[in-house]
Amino acid sequence: PLDKGNYKLKEIEAPEGYVLDDSTIYNVTVQANQMVSVTDEEIINEKNEVTVTVRKLIKDLEKNTYVSIEEYPEAIGDFQGAFTIQRRAGESGQWEDVNGCTGLSLTEAGNIQKTLERYQLDPETGAILATWQYRAIETVPVGYESENTSAQTYENGTVTTTAYPSMTKNADIDIPVRNIPQGHIKLTKSVRYFKDADGQAVSIYQEG
Repeated sequence: PLDKGNYKLKEIEAPEGYVLDDSTIYNVTVQANQMVSVTDEEIINEKNEVTVTVRKLIKDLEKNTYVSIEEYPEAIGDFQGAFTIQRRAGESGQWEDVNGCTGLSLTEAGNIQKTLERYQLDPETGAILATWQYRAIETVPVGYESENTSAQTYENGTVTTTAYPSMTKNADIDIPVRNIPQGHIKLTKSVRYFKDADGQAVSIYQEG
């Protein structure tokens, strides 16, 4: 039990997976032989998680606009195992693969969703050390190119491209990855008829 008097209460350690709230101080007055509540409100810790979504967009060459690859389900398989999610601590940290987030494939909805850590926390107290930044690395399949070809890297015959999200504080992270299908040749066939010298119908196949 505490002696009667005025006290200040502050959290010094958060449960695993939660963010330490060391900025809130609660004033408590203890009376003799009385049960005292610290606050009438719930004390809530922020859960250290964020949803990271990688969205695959394909350029519709006829409409000249990007659409979800979900509109072209036959193309989803082209990106089997093509994605890796990386993170770094703050602006100056080194990029590293996120555990369990290499060789990822698209879902039928044309995206990848992972619940990951929002912050790098002190393992002892749960205090925030840095905010994780995320990016997606794509191994570009044959037949496609990146929207920003200057972001492509060529190594041992493999082409990769890097996509970054627009960072919004305290929001989920959305990473659009845009690809342009490379050129295709369209063949058309027409049949024309004419009569020869004997009046017989003859057909000519014209391909173009």
